[in-house]
Amino acid sequence: MSFWTSIIITGSGGGSITISSPSSGTVDGTNTQFGFSSKPNVIVSDDATYRENYGFTWNSGTLTATLAVAPVYDVFAIM
Repeated sequence: MSFWTSIIITGSGGGSITISSPSSGTVDGTNTQFGFSSKPNVIVSDDATYRENYGFTWNSGTLTATLAVAPVYDVFAIM
């Protein structure tokens, strides 16, 4: 179960980060593919943090991240 839908944090310097739940994919301990609206900088899955090619791969054609380890209880992206 994901607790994030989308949250945007903006700093006084103009920068911001977005924390977002996947737009597709089921967290069930077996599924490793999750859709996002844009490429994540990092993905947090079951309290572990992954970067592209170090825990997840990104398919820009389908906007899908494939995780090396299927999440059991939570997954979200920081963009």
